[in-house]
Amino acid sequence: MTDFAVYQTQFELIARDEGWSEQGKARRMYQNLIGSAATVLQQLSLTNTPATYANLAAALNKQFAVAETFEQREREFYDRKQAEN
Repeated sequence: MTDFAVYQTQFELIARDEGWSEQGKARRMYQNLIGSAATVLQQLSLTNTPATYANLAAALNKQFAVAETFEQREREFYDRKQAEN
């Protein structure tokens, strides 16, 4: 599970408890994006993709799932090299 997946689960629970609409969820998520996550919003804008909550969540999931997979493979490689020595 990616860090974003954990964040999204927490976000969804709060949104449900607070009764946020899809538009409200999108607005709140935009306001909280920082760093590389904020870049994803900019990429949506550049591709004229509607900045809905669903589109933003999908783009963030895609971005951070790829990053986590790379980091996981890098750790596995490092651990394997350490075991060989």
